[in-house]
Formats: sequence, C-alpha cells, structure tokens
Amino acid sequence: MHDGFGTMEIYADGAVVARRNTVLAPVIAPGPSGLSIGNSGSTSGNPLNGQIDEVKIWRLNPRRFDEAFLSRPMDDETVDCWVRLGRELAEAVRRHPECAAQIGPAIDEALRSLLRRAAAKGPETQARLADATRRYSELWQAGKVGGPEMAQVADLIAWLRLAGVPVETNPAVARLADSECLKTIMAEITPPDCDREALQLLRSIADALAGGARRATASA
Repeated sequence: MHDGFGTMEIYADGAVVARRNTVLAPVIAPGPSGLSIGNSGSTSGNPLNGQIDEVKIWRLNPRRFDEAFLSRPMDDETVDCWVRLGRELAEAVRRHPECAAQIGPAIDEALRSLLRRAAAKGPETQARLADATRRYSELWQAGKVGGPEMAQVADLIAWLRLAGVPVETNPAVARLADSECLKTIMAEITPPDCDREALQLLRSIADALAGGARRATASA
C-alpha cells in the first residue's frame, strides 16, 4: 500500500509485515505505455521477486474540491461575490494561458510536498492532519468560516512548524509564492472583500504564516 504521500506498507495474509514512513515519491499517473505493477515503470528494473495475490487501485473524487466548496451555506450576496471572482479568474486565465498552465501544477506540487513531508513525520502528525481536515470540513459545511473555531484550525500551520514541517520554508511553497505568473493572475482579480467570512479565514492563515516568517528572519 502506497498512500501517495509518506507511507508505504507491505501486507502478507492481511497483516502488515513492513512499514516505511518517509518522504516518498508520488504515485505517477499512467502514461502512454500504461501502468507497470511489480517493477519500475521507467526502466523495467527493480523487480518484485514474488507473486502478487491481489491489486486494488482507487482514486479520490476528482470533483471533491468543487463539491466541498459548494457545500457551504451562502446568501445571495456571497454567491454573487464568488461568481464575479470566478468570471475574473476565467478572464485572467484566458488572457494568460501560459500562466494557467504553470500555476495549476505548481499549486498541486506545493500541496503534495507539504502533505508528503508532514506524513513522513509519523502517525502522530498524520492523525493531527486528519483531525484538522475533518474539523475544517465540519466548520465549512456549518457556515462557521471566519470564526475563532476556524482560526484554531489555521493554527495547524504553527503546529506543523513545531513538528519540523515549516510551511513558509518549503521549497515548493516558496516557488509558488515567488511565481511571476501567480502575481500576474492575482493582480487581475479583485479580492473577495464581499465575503467577510472567507476574508477573515484568509487573514488567520496569513497571520499564522507571518508568525513563522518573523521567527525565521530573527533566527537568521
């Protein structure tokens, strides 16, 4: 079993006989040559010496982010706010297609890098991440987006820093933050000031990141 981030396990007769928690390479999507099981797909080397009894492959719902976002209760004013933002984003992407091609993979890599490094810290960090994700989802769906409870979820950034996974110094996150394409797109989008709850959540996240940046500067 490879969770795609930081844990790999080998089972025999339904029991875990080996486990590795570290920063693992992501699961590569099948290419033109298909999917290779039991050896390295790039070189056909590093074979698995033995027989595989069963193979299971699954993926998360590719529409889960859109569905989760829309699960939040919103009044007409807030809906109009995000519709406008969506139109501005679509127009910015249309004007800068080269940037659109870069930003998506950069965001994906930043998120995956953080998750892989956090998961590699072991079961305690994995459990803390799972709990924060569950709590965030509950608060979002309940419409409690900008309150103190959600701010406590944002404190996960500080906890990850203590666990040795500082968000502000992650190379993939830094590359995304310094991306000229991201700056170009963001300059053409009006901030969601009309959604006060979401804006408060963004401020909580920004405050947590700024605290880490100040400590990094002081230690340097």
